[in-house]
Formats: sequence, C-alpha cells, structure tokens
Amino acid sequence: MAAILKSILLQPLRVLLFSFPCCFISLPGFGQHYPNYNLGKSTRFFSDTSCVQLTISAELKSLLKDVGDERNYHHSVLSYIHHDSLVTIPVKIKTRGYFRRKRTICNFAPLKIDFNKKYVKGTFFEDQEKLKLVTHCNNRRETYEQNLLVEYLLYKTYGLLTKRSYGVRLARIRYTDTAGKFDPLEKYGFFIERSRDVAMRNNARSIKVSNIPQYAMDTAQVVLLSLFQYFAGNTDWSVPGLHNIKLIQIGLQDPYLPIPYDFDWSGMVNARYAKPSPVLGISSVRERVFRGLCREENDYIVAVNLFLSKKEEIYTLYKNFSPLKPKRREACIRYIDDFYEIIENPRNFRHNILNNCRAGKGGEITR
Repeated sequence: MAAILKSILLQPLRVLLFSFPCCFISLPGFGQHYPNYNLGKSTRFFSDTSCVQLTISAELKSLLKDVGDERNYHHSVLSYIHHDSLVTIPVKIKTRGYFRRKRTICNFAPLKIDFNKKYVKGTFFEDQEKLKLVTHCNNRRETYEQNLLVEYLLYKTYGLLTKRSYGVRLARIRYTDTAGKFDPLEKYGFFIERSRDVAMRNNARSIKVSNIPQYAMDTAQVVLLSLFQYFAGNTDWSVPGLHNIKLIQIGLQDPYLPIPYDFDWSGMVNARYAKPSPVLGISSVRERVFRGLCREENDYIVAVNLFLSKKEEIYTLYKNFSPLKPKRREACIRYIDDFYEIIENPRNFRHNILNNCRAGKGGEITR
C-alpha cells in the first residue's frame, strides 16, 4: 500500500487532470438532491448529477486476473483533484459480478470498491463503504464503453419514473498500473447506489427472500417495472428468482417493492454477448417481448400514462447526453420511438402488451 501511495504522490497534478475531460452533465429530472425523502451523505453522492473524475491505481494484471470464485481484495488507491489539491484514498478493490466477470466475455471485469470510513471522511465518498463500479468490459472495442453509457442511461430513465430505483453516478476514470506493465487507460464507468441506501431513502428495508412471485408484489410497482423492462427490451430478469431484482418493504404487512438492476442484456444496450432465451422464440435481444403478469387493464394504463408524462424528459435525457456517439444516440432514439409507437396506439398496446401478459403464477424467463 505504501508503494502505491508513493507512486500516486509522485505524479504531477496535471497527469491526474486527464487529457480526455469528463463531461459534466445536468440531467433532466435530477436536481442536486432527491426531493421529499430521507437524504444522508451517502445518498448525496448519487443525487449529484456531475461526472466525477478519478484515478484508480493498482496492480492491474493481478487484479483483473483474479476472477475465480475465491477472489481477494487488492490494495489500491483512488485519487482525484479537489480545489487544486490531490486527494488520495487507500481502498481495497476486487472483481465482481457473474457473467461479465468471465475472461472470455470481459477482459476488464466490474469492480467492487471497499472504502474505509476513516479514510473517506471529508471526501466525495464520505459515508460510503462498499460500492459497485460498472466498468467498460473490454479495453479494445469502443462499442463496449458505449454499451456502458447506454446502461447508465437506463438506470437514469427508471429514476425518472420512480424513486424506488438505484441511484447511479457517472465517472471518468484513469486506471494506472503501479507495476508499470500497462499504459494508463481512461474510460467511463459508473457507481451504483447500495441497496440499503435505496431502502433507507424510501423509508423501507432491504429484503432477501426468494420465490416470491410477481403477483405478490405491489401492483403499481411491478407493473411499472414490467413496462420499463419492455421499454429497455430486457427479458433477463426474474422476480421469484431475484435475478437482477432487489426487494424492499416499507412495513411488515406491506407488499414487496421490486427494484431492477443490470440491464446489459437488454435490447437497448444490445451487447455482443447478449442472446435471448430460446424459449422466447426471438432471434435478437432487440426484439421486445413483454414478460409481465396479467393485471387489470387500468393498472397498465396508469403505468403507460406515467411513461407518457415523462416522454419529453426521457427523450431529453438521451438527446443531451454528450458522451454517446451520434450513431449510438440515434439508435437509442429509434428504439424509444418504437416503444412509444406501441403504447400510444391502443391497438398496438393491446396486441403487444395486454395480449402478451403472462397468466398464472409462473416465474420469468432468464438466460
């Protein structure tokens, strides 16, 4: 650790100010603070809409190759510039995830950063403990970084629709190898809010109970979630299996509230490795399939009306997000166009959604 800190402190400040500047973006619907519910220092990190510039220094080869089931934390240093001063935070980092942790899929796995409260006091990361960092997956293909940015926007989109969602914070990260074996690498990434903080600001608690089907969920929330997954073109989720779903509960007698995460297998992201389940009868994840359970028609109309009321904000979110390449932005807009053409046309809405809802109490299709 001392060697890592020394290597950071010896770098001139201008090196840490990246040749590729971070984009500071004000996103519609997201002010500097979440309104009307609990807000602690931990949550404020995610209510800030600016892109944070960071340097992560570690022995990258040993870290990125440590992707087995018995992974270890690696001593690293996270640093950034604040008021022309270099702030350095000793941290521990390990690879995480399941599918994207496989070396055959990603040569740069998602990470988990373990902060020591003693070192983060008075920093951007005050009150954080362990944060998930979504990374760019592949160093050699720009498409993967664009995929990450689209997934980030999907989290932001769901946040426009409901506060029962994960906060995310965009970061421009410079990775430096303390062993000197790799050149510095600059990529986008984003942090994901902790589940317990999502629960806390919703005056709820996080629940880890599987085999609870969709019909046992809060009706409005699960219908909205199902319609959002359709918006994203995502079938890679399961409420009973808690696959890419977390549950929170406000009171012991209250229905469960499902919260989605991990959208890299969605049609909107359209990752090279994403393949639809054979039982769906589709050849590409770009083809939307509605996987919600059947409810009263009015329940779905309420969710549709929410999407309609947020239509302008959703389009603005994607149109104004400068890190997206023009062609990728256009592809996202066309995909959103297709969704709104379905929900705004009563015949299309009935054919594609109401008539395709899932009867009974079965689980959902996952990969």
